[in-house]
Amino acid sequence: MNGQSAGIALQRTHKIGIVGAGGIVKAAHLPAYRAAGFEVSAIYGRETHRATTLAAEFGIPNVCHSLDEMLRDPSLEVIDIAVPPEAQSQALRQAVTHGKHLLCQKPLARTAAEAELLVEAAEAASVKLAVNVSMRWAPAMRETTDLIRQGAIGDVTSALFDVKYYENWDTWPWLPRSDRLLVLFDMIHILNVTRTIVGQPGSLQARYGRAQDSEVAGETWADIRLNYGNNVFVRFDEDSRIPSAQTCVRFQFNGSRGSIAGTLGVYYDYPLGRADTIKLVPSAVNESMIPGRKLPGRWAPDAFSKTMRALFAAIENDSVPPNSGRDHLETLRLIDSIYAAGRLEILPHKPGKDSR
Repeated sequence: MNGQSAGIALQRTHKIGIVGAGGIVKAAHLPAYRAAGFEVSAIYGRETHRATTLAAEFGIPNVCHSLDEMLRDPSLEVIDIAVPPEAQSQALRQAVTHGKHLLCQKPLARTAAEAELLVEAAEAASVKLAVNVSMRWAPAMRETTDLIRQGAIGDVTSALFDVKYYENWDTWPWLPRSDRLLVLFDMIHILNVTRTIVGQPGSLQARYGRAQDSEVAGETWADIRLNYGNNVFVRFDEDSRIPSAQTCVRFQFNGSRGSIAGTLGVYYDYPLGRADTIKLVPSAVNESMIPGRKLPGRWAPDAFSKTMRALFAAIENDSVPPNSGRDHLETLRLIDSIYAAGRLEILPHKPGKDSR
């Protein structure tokens, strides 16, 4: 998976062009690429002054005034698209006609059916398409995946993600209008990691909704259970409207021989946050008695270079990146099933455990 393919040595330089000049490009993409020594040769954003500012800050030599100008540059091998899904779709279709390999944002599209058309367009053009599911390479998730695959806790029997934080959706002006919100744009990371570790579930139950006084169109809380048979399940409880003083971000994978527990630090102060933590707990040991250890690195920006490195490796080896567009379709199909399994509940507040 992720850790191994993202850490291999590259054979050559791959020049990158970035489409988008928003906050996540400034906070994560460009710092990660600079730290990794990747060459970002061009940037394009609808607001040219923002692209110009980022170019000056990160030493990008070329500010393009249109997407076509960027795509006509034969020296650019990879295009990193960091724009909303609607704009991303058009950018992807233009880029593949120029033979550019692509790293796209999650979600690739609003639904799996819409995304499949984009995957097929990339495949028809024989270009590599990867999706920036960066949580796969977040320190805690990378180590958890490696430990489970090494058999550290035996067979997985259950897992829990309990994520409560405050999100100001106005940070992304286009997001509050989306009728698919928390699950599609945030919980997608956790669902992708779970798929990678445990696989596709056999069935699921889902509740999701928003408060009556919420100014957004989509859900801001979700409670989801994935069932894998033989009483194996994964539960997700996420709420993005919790005051920051009450932030709670934890996960736990339980197995036949122990458990792995930890925290995802990025949620405490997005996008920088705290260090991830993790602890390996043997069977019959009280989990609370073992202190968690901080892991080096951060989800943002560090993991963002790993998603790009995986694409570079796939280009050099003519292989399929682990974060491929077609793999991403399976996550989106799961998300489609979650939305189909429930309905948007509009309540005074998120229901408590006694009402579920």
